[in-house]
Amino acid sequence: MWKPEISGPTIEPSRIVDALRHDIRRGILRFGDRLPAQRELASALGVNLSTISKAYQEASDKRLIAGEVGRGTFVLALSAEDELLRKASRAEKLVDLAANVPAPLPEDGRFLEALAGLTPDEQRELTRYASPALLERSAQAGARWLAPRGLDPQATVIPCVGAHAALMALLIERTEPGDPVVVESFTFPGMKALAKQLRLRLIAVDQDDDGVLPEAFDAAVRRSRARLAVLVPNLHNPTGSVMAEHRRTEIANLVERHGLTVIEDDVYGHFTDAPLLAPRLNGRGIVISSLSKTVMAGLRFGVIASDAAQIASLSSSPHLTDWLTTPMALYLGAHWIESGLAFERVEKQVAEMNARWQIMSEVLGGSPRPPSPHLWLSVRGDPDDVVSESRKRGVAVVSANVFAAGRKSAPRIRVSLMGATSGEELRSALQRLTTLGVHA
Repeated sequence: MWKPEISGPTIEPSRIVDALRHDIRRGILRFGDRLPAQRELASALGVNLSTISKAYQEASDKRLIAGEVGRGTFVLALSAEDELLRKASRAEKLVDLAANVPAPLPEDGRFLEALAGLTPDEQRELTRYASPALLERSAQAGARWLAPRGLDPQATVIPCVGAHAALMALLIERTEPGDPVVVESFTFPGMKALAKQLRLRLIAVDQDDDGVLPEAFDAAVRRSRARLAVLVPNLHNPTGSVMAEHRRTEIANLVERHGLTVIEDDVYGHFTDAPLLAPRLNGRGIVISSLSKTVMAGLRFGVIASDAAQIASLSSSPHLTDWLTTPMALYLGAHWIESGLAFERVEKQVAEMNARWQIMSEVLGGSPRPPSPHLWLSVRGDPDDVVSESRKRGVAVVSANVFAAGRKSAPRIRVSLMGATSGEELRSALQRLTTLGVHA
C-alpha cells in the first residue's frame, strides 16, 4: 500500500498532495497504479478521513489522480522516467540534451545502402519470420561485436530487439514478483520501468566515482538476500563513471561469495577502453549490449551473452528473444558488424564525443570523470525545478530523481552531450545552463 513519507507534527491535505506528486515524479507511483482507499490511508497516517478526502479531491483537481466508482482511485500522471521513455511530441522547440543517443553523422544515409544489394532470395527472407540461418548469423555477429570488449570466444550469444528487450527477457525468465534486484543508487530509467512493471524490489547500493561501494553492496545483498544484480560498470548511466580496477576485484569477490548473478549493461562500453566486468565473475556474469547507443539509435539490434549454462533456459525460450526480432534489423545489424561499418561509426562517435567533451570543458570547466556521452552536473536546489527552468531556456535535461533507485536522490541533472545536432548548438545550450548555476 502506498503511504507517503511526511515528517512533522501535522499532516495537511496539501502535504499529502505534494508527497503524491513527488512519488509520481520519482516513479514510486506510476500511471494506472491504484491508491489505497481513503479510510485505509487515513488509518495508516493517523489522520481524520476528511483530511484524506480533501487531499484526494485536490489531487484530482490537479489531474494527478482520478476515481472510478466501484473500482477505486488511480494515478493519472506519468512519472518522470515514463515521460523520458515515452518521448512524446511537443510543440516547443528544445535543444534535446535529455535523450542518450548517438550524435548525427553526415553519412547516416548509408543505413539503407545495405538493402540495395539484396538478392531476390534475401528480399523474400526479410518478409518472413527470422530464419534459423539468419538468427545464427546474427548471433555470430553479436559475438564479433563484443569480442573487442573481452567477451569469451566460447560464450553463447542470443540476438534480441535491443538491450532493453534483452534485460526484460532476462528479468522475466529469472525473477518473480517481489524479488529483490540489486542496482546502483542511480540507475537507468529502463531498469526502473521494468522493475515497476514486473513488481520487483530495487535494492539501491551507494556508489562513488569508482563504482558501487563494496561495503554497501555486501550489506545490501545480505539484508535483501538478493540473487540478482544489474550493474553498469562502464560509462555508468547517469553518472558517466567507470568502475575502477580495484573495485572490480572487490565486487567480483563479493559476487562469488554470495553466489550472485550479475547482468552487466554494456551499451556504452565501446566508448571506453575499460573491459567488461563479466569475464571476472567465473560464469556468474551476463552481458547485454546493442548498437543503439554507439552506432545508430534506430537500429534495434541487441544481444545477450554469457556461458551456455548460465543462459541455457533462456536459449530454450525463444518467445522472449528470437521471436520478437525482425529480419530486417537482424540483417542490417549483422551486415554492419561483418562489414566493419559498425566499428567505423563507433570510432567517429568517439571522436565526436571527445570534441563535445572539450566544448563542455570550455563552458563548464571540465570534469574529473573520463569523457562520456553524458554528464552528471551539480545544481542548486531541487533538480526538478532546474529541469523546469532549463526548459524555459529551451534546453531539455533530466533530473536525478528520474534515476534514483531508492528514496535518496541528489541535487544533480544528467546532460546528454550527443543529443545536440551540432557542437555549436551544444555550446549554446550549455551556456544557457550556466545561468542556472549548474557545474561539473
